[in-house]
Amino acid sequence: ALVRSSFPSWPLLANLRAGAWYAPPKTLEGTCYFKSTDGHFGHWGFSLTRLNLHVASLAAERGGVLLVDSTRRGKRYPDALTKTV
Repeated sequence: ALVRSSFPSWPLLANLRAGAWYAPPKTLEGTCYFKSTDGHFGHWGFSLTRLNLHVASLAAERGGVLLVDSTRRGKRYPDALTKTV
């Protein structure tokens, strides 16, 4: 809630791989699909099924986006965000 209130004009998007159940559906302006292995070293293939161009478009239009995702205990940030986004 603190982050959301700090950036009220940014759309809230849930990563369908692991973040969709962490935000009430009525608060979401959309979804995205980032997979943790997309940006790992040695995985340089470009996935046409996970382009997420709408995320880039929204970020350019509104000045940024808020992405909801999750990770396992002990990790500060999900790999999908640190390696891919």
